[in-house]
Parts: sequence; C-alpha cells; structure tokens
Amino acid sequence: MDLYDDEQALAWKAIDAGQAPAHSVGLGIGIERLCMAASGIKDISVFQQSAQF
Repeated sequence: MDLYDDEQALAWKAIDAGQAPAHSVGLGIGIERLCMAASGIKDISVFQQSAQF
C-alpha cells in the first residue's frame, strides 16, 4: 500500500524535484472534523450527511 494517493505523490515529486518550495505546506480538514473539534463531540457520525443528500 502506498503512503500517498496520486495527487499527494505528484506534489511530493514536485517538491523533491525543486519545482515547488519545500516550505509550502497545505492542510486539509473536513467540515465534519472541524465540527467535532469545535463541539467536543467524539462521534463523527453525528455530522454525516442525511440520506436525502
């Protein structure tokens, strides 16, 4: 199993090749995890979409 998905592997290759600065950093967090952190709720299922969507 690879550590990175295809998009992450491309970013890593660009950094490794000097095409993107290594000090560039990105962070992704889903709205569900953000809501969990803000509310203190430990069960992510509370924030999952309803069946109608």
